[in-house]
Amino acid sequence: MTRPIAVRFLGFLERVAGQRETSLAVEESATVLDVLILLGERLGPKFTASIFRAPREVHTHFRVFINDDEAAVNDPVVAEGEAAPRVALLLMPIFEGGCR
Repeated sequence: MTRPIAVRFLGFLERVAGQRETSLAVEESATVLDVLILLGERLGPKFTASIFRAPREVHTHFRVFINDDEAAVNDPVVAEGEAAPRVALLLMPIFEGGCR
């Protein structure tokens, strides 16, 4: 059985995706990784390259939030009995720093 989810693109991902929000129908057992793969298939290679550093390997500076809580790639997107979740995707630039 599939469930609808709302996906919001944050930062430059909005520009790469060509939209601020979209919706997807996902299996109730879908993980964050499953959603990212579906989005890559829908939005194309530039979007996929922004998310993945290698097939099925998400960039380490990439963050996903489900209903305002940070989620790991293996986390389920839909909790049992939950209304349609809000998924926000954020690519965070990582800066190296320190004193010289």
